[in-house]
Amino acid sequence: MKTKVCFLFFLASLALTAGCGEEPTAAAVLPSTDEVTNDGVIEGTPLYLKLGVSWEGSDGQTTERMGNCSISPNAPIPTTINCSIAVPELQLYYSKVHFLIGTLKPEACSAIDFVPYYYRRSNQANFKPAGSDADIDCSASPADKKCYGGAGPSMIEKFPADKGTYFLPYVTSSYDFVLESENSTRWYGGTHVNYLVANDVADPSVAIANGPKQRVGGNDPEDWMDYYISCKNLWGETMYQINLEIKDEDQEDLHTGPEDQFDDWD
Repeated sequence: MKTKVCFLFFLASLALTAGCGEEPTAAAVLPSTDEVTNDGVIEGTPLYLKLGVSWEGSDGQTTERMGNCSISPNAPIPTTINCSIAVPELQLYYSKVHFLIGTLKPEACSAIDFVPYYYRRSNQANFKPAGSDADIDCSASPADKKCYGGAGPSMIEKFPADKGTYFLPYVTSSYDFVLESENSTRWYGGTHVNYLVANDVADPSVAIANGPKQRVGGNDPEDWMDYYISCKNLWGETMYQINLEIKDEDQEDLHTGPEDQFDDWD
């Protein structure tokens, strides 16, 4: 965990300057008095995530829930929790991913920000993305979307000028952000990899020179950013935050073949 965390907040089509604050308190221990709703989140939670997947080509209503994360209504302010959710690797590759984010206590969250994971693949002038026949200039500013990897470039229309999105709980208490499948986006050239969604990397500061896992490395938010969901009060202060890790599930104990059929970072 970095000692400082950057959060981006966007109003309408304007990209605002990122703000940094000291690292929030460690995850609160949920008291035994917390009650869970029928939908699997904590009753009265100020911030929750429901992660689901739906097979590409389905109507989107047949979403399979993969995991829930929610903050206790009794948690101190500020509080951050870490959430890790695994999805079977083939299912992750061929599915849309639904980030259903919301609050059961809208008076505690005036705005909820969502920053999808992204990373810088290259900052060189002659980068050739997987599946492309031509080089692109990744030394330019702003750089082309294809100079980046992860969910952000696919989910945020004006990426990299904007690197996150938001919604207002006083207007709607939840929002379903959807990431199309890697198989349909072909962001990595149609190879069987899950780097589009999975962000389970041990040390993102390590650079990888070439290949499908190519990245510039470094500790700057421009180089690597994990999934962050944050709740802000009327004065723009971060009250609650969920740090999300998504990984593909290999189930290596159930077969004798290679460990990864669809490669991810771990």
